[in-house]
Amino acid sequence: MLSLGQRLKQLLKHGVIFGLTSSLQSALAFILLPLYTKYFSLNEFGGYNMLLVIAGACNTVFYLGASSVLGRFYYDYKEKGKDQDIVSGTLWLSIFGGILLIGLSVLLAPLICTYYLKDSSFTIPFVLCMAGNALTYPITTLTLLLRYKKKSFFYLIVTLTGLCLNFIITISVLMFSEIKVCAPFIGLVCSNTILLLALLFNSKKDLTLNVSKETYKIGLVFGAQIVLSSLLGYAYGSLDKFVIKETLSVADVGIYSLGYRIGCLYQILIYLPFVLVWAPLRMEYRKSPDNAFFIKKIASYYTMGSALFIIVCMVWGNDILLMLFPQQEYIISLQIYPLIMIGYLFYGWTDIFNFGIYVNNKFVYQSIVPIVGVVINCGLNVLLLPKYGVAVSAYIFMFTYFVAALMLFVISNKYYKLPLEWGRLSSIMVLCITEFILLNLVNISVAHNFLGKLFISIFTLLFMWLLLVDKDEKKHIYAYIKKRQ
Repeated sequence: MLSLGQRLKQLLKHGVIFGLTSSLQSALAFILLPLYTKYFSLNEFGGYNMLLVIAGACNTVFYLGASSVLGRFYYDYKEKGKDQDIVSGTLWLSIFGGILLIGLSVLLAPLICTYYLKDSSFTIPFVLCMAGNALTYPITTLTLLLRYKKKSFFYLIVTLTGLCLNFIITISVLMFSEIKVCAPFIGLVCSNTILLLALLFNSKKDLTLNVSKETYKIGLVFGAQIVLSSLLGYAYGSLDKFVIKETLSVADVGIYSLGYRIGCLYQILIYLPFVLVWAPLRMEYRKSPDNAFFIKKIASYYTMGSALFIIVCMVWGNDILLMLFPQQEYIISLQIYPLIMIGYLFYGWTDIFNFGIYVNNKFVYQSIVPIVGVVINCGLNVLLLPKYGVAVSAYIFMFTYFVAALMLFVISNKYYKLPLEWGRLSSIMVLCITEFILLNLVNISVAHNFLGKLFISIFTLLFMWLLLVDKDEKKHIYAYIKKRQ
């Protein structure tokens, strides 16, 4: 059994390799954002983001919960020597879901684009968007298998190859064709096709067509619970864009979406690397006698690292963002993105706090919480959007995920007690929100010049080091630094 320190080292090591590699696709989308805002009209950019929202909703259903099933049952099957059975069963389910999505998108694209998006020119981009996302289902399943087998170098090489192709194709279509809205989706389809073929070839020894009926039954039953939970969870995180479209306009969706996509930098660089390694790691050591202590420390370190990242972005990021997105109509996005980052921090809490629900298969509760979230999110958006404008949706987004995290903690704690460091967690969040208010809502010019930003940065580091890092942790840090010298 690995010690706490060894597990933390494992989390960091594989989090950097697998997490950042898996995040490169999202990072590419962010890098291309300045080009999208340049080549797309405001309505086209809003429509493009509505396609992404629809695709995200479809993804929660049509992946059939396959990768989540593999994550939950892989070690159970491996202990019985039947890991090939669960890997193959979940892969075939994910491929079936992808084929189903592509078929339905071809049939329904004209109807959805004409009557909902009010623009039939989005029909081809819609189909390409769905096809590119459908390819991610088996990719996600096979990527999870690579994480279990710790084949990080292979995945890095294949992913980089696909991303280079994606970038070249996307840029070419944007600059030299008239079907500009298709550009990101054509690149996605091509890169995902290459990645899937390479992963299938690499994993052929782990696959079989002879999958037991019991495995398919487990996959479908457990997957159905995951799908319901995921769909509801996605709804209270994304329905705001539908409400914005209906209450305000597609152009306002574009403005909000830019702030949202900038906020997703946190998701790309912090949340995804963390959760991609945390999900299998917590199941691998679920029976460890010090597991509750391990989870407690993970919650504190995750929150501290996240808050530090968000504060750095708030203090130093706006000058860079103003150069990347100089269009005046997008200026409000600079107030939106820190709130999205904080909201995703709370979303990361749910992946830590729900351990009792997850390990005891009580997924009905993970469906109840999102229902409450949908009511809160949609209700507050309908009530407040007409009066306060598009920026209020970001505050509601953050608040909704905070409530969801606390609800999951209370429910999950009935099945598995987690003695979290609430004093440290609350102090970190108070610091983060206070600096958001100082930098975005209070008009103090000194806070925005170089010396003011430098002072805020130094104060943040000292506050965290002196008040939020305990003596034992400082001792371990000093010992590590001394060892590395």
